[in-house]
Amino acid sequence: MVASDVGGLTSLIDEGETGYLVDERDATHWADVVELALDPERAMALSNAAVMRARRYTWRRAAQSLAELIEHLAATNLVHC
Repeated sequence: MVASDVGGLTSLIDEGETGYLVDERDATHWADVVELALDPERAMALSNAAVMRARRYTWRRAAQSLAELIEHLAATNLVHC
């Protein structure tokens, strides 16, 4: 994946591992990075790493994280449940 270095994309992409982040105004860098990402071996490695990272984002894990946060807040008396 090649994406602009903005917003939430920065938390989803590990530079050179799951993709590349590029300054949206740097056309030369975009071209260089797209060429890099099109290499079949590099594309496969990026794809595999991105799939492994995406598996972290499931509804089950989101619900578990939310439950843990609520339990933590309740234990610190910041929220009354």
